[in-house]
Amino acid sequence: MAASALTILVFQGSLTALGYALGNFMSETQVLMLSATGGLLILGISLRLLNVRQIPVGNMLPALVVAPVLTALVS
Repeated sequence: MAASALTILVFQGSLTALGYALGNFMSETQVLMLSATGGLLILGISLRLLNVRQIPVGNMLPALVVAPVLTALVS
């Protein structure tokens, strides 16, 4: 259990550090659009878990990269 906790700490810690680094690099609007896109992906995951509808969430992962880029192009 300690080994898995260490792995999770390293993995989530690196994601948190990356988030802080990108938060300083990206505008507030880009962060909001990224959060909205992530929220929609979480909604799709929850619909899959509840067996309401089988939404292919993995196919939508590139939207996490596209959303901030499109926001930068539009702004």
